[in-house]
Formats: sequence, structure tokens, C-alpha cells
Amino acid sequence: EKAFLQKSKLIEHQVIHTGEKPYICSDCKKSFVRKDVLRVHQRIHKRTNIGEKPYKCSQCEKSFHGKNYLVVHQKTHTESRPYKCNDCKKCFVTKNVLVEHQKTHSGDKPYKCSQCEQCFSQKGNMIRHQRRHAGYKPFKCKLMHCEKSFSQKCDLERHHGIHTGEKPHKCCTCEKSFVLKYDLVKHEKKHNGDKPFKCSQCEKGYFEKRDLVKHQRLHSGEKPYECNHCEEGFNRKHDLLHHIAIHTGN
Repeated sequence: EKAFLQKSKLIEHQVIHTGEKPYICSDCKKSFVRKDVLRVHQRIHKRTNIGEKPYKCSQCEKSFHGKNYLVVHQKTHTESRPYKCNDCKKCFVTKNVLVEHQKTHSGDKPYKCSQCEQCFSQKGNMIRHQRRHAGYKPFKCKLMHCEKSFSQKCDLERHHGIHTGEKPHKCCTCEKSFVLKYDLVKHEKKHNGDKPFKCSQCEKGYFEKRDLVKHQRLHSGEKPYECNHCEEGFNRKHDLLHHIAIHTGN
């Protein structure tokens, strides 16, 4: 029963009910209900390409391409993380992030790559994967005139460590240091024996999700890595590279 003065506003509103998202980003294929929201999103791509991060956190000086990313980040300073995953006890600031995370445990993979049909539990992971098909590497190193590019921000940050030598995140058990806190957290799991990623078919556990995914291919028979020379398939990228070396003689 909601009413509008303009027909165009009514049409925009009705899209909320239908779930239609007709405005698609040409860079990452993400879709939006309204054109103005698409424009705001595309500005983030532009800022990413030129390295601009105008939205700065007043508490830790961290910067972001978009205001919405800053708002979510600031909650880590001011709010608790009330949304807890029942499977791995990890906590989250918002419920929608928890829901996305829980798909990694349930095995639900609703997001399929249109180019290779590989499926993902989270939309963000699919978008990062599709960048590799497109050769899209928006994260550029600007240190020491390097100009090397990466498809993911975390890969750029690891690369920065090569130039600066800085590894601020140190393990309390063995004093090994890391560029990223994420890598430290993964490393510490090996000390405490925590293997949160369990195979549903044989109960084998892994420290990292990517290792579980590789293992599950043994059960499913999936071989996503295909040789361009002879079309033979492999379940691990390492095996494909070794096979290609036979063709090329390297």
C-alpha cells in the first residue's frame, strides 16, 4: 500500500519485491536494484585502480575505497561481535556476514562461475575467481617503481612485505613473523591442533579451508584444472603445472 508521487519511483520500489537487479557492473558483474547505487559502486572500482582511499578510520588510520566499507570496519572498534557461528565459534559484526560464512560449513555453493562452472559458497570468492579469467588485476604495487599487479588485495599486501621487510604479526609460540594477521592466525592453528575444516565424507580435518576443498575433489572426482594442450584434467593446480612442463619441455 505504499504510494509514490512519481511513477518512476514506484517502478524502482517494485523491483525490491521482485528481486530484479537490472543494473550490472561491467567490471565485476555485480548487479544492483537502482542505477544510482551502481554508479556509487563503480566509483569504488575507479578509486581501486588509482589507489585512492578517501574514507579513513579515525581510530586506526586504516583507509577504504568506499564509505560502506569504512562503516563496517568501524564497528570492529565500537561494537561487539554478537553473531557467532555454531560450527567453528567464529564471531561476526553483522548477521549477513555470518550467513555468508555459514555456507562454507554447509557445503552450499550457490555462486557458479559462468566461464568454468566452478562453484563457490560466497559471492565475493566467485568475483575474485572471475578476475583471474578476465586477467583483471586492480591492486597495483607502487613501491620502488615495481608496478606489479594482483587480483586480490591480500596478495598485494603480502607482496609489499618483500619491499619493506616488515612482518609485524609475530607468533607467540615460535616467534615466526608474518606480513598479514590472517596468515598468523592460520599459522597458530597448527600449534593448538585446531583443524576446523572437516570432510563430511571421511571426517579428515584440515587447518585451512583450501586444503579441505582440494581433498574433497578426491571424493567428487572433480578436476577443475584443464590442460590447454591436450585437455587432460587435474584436481590440483600443482599437478597441472607439472603436466604442462612435459608439453613445453621446461
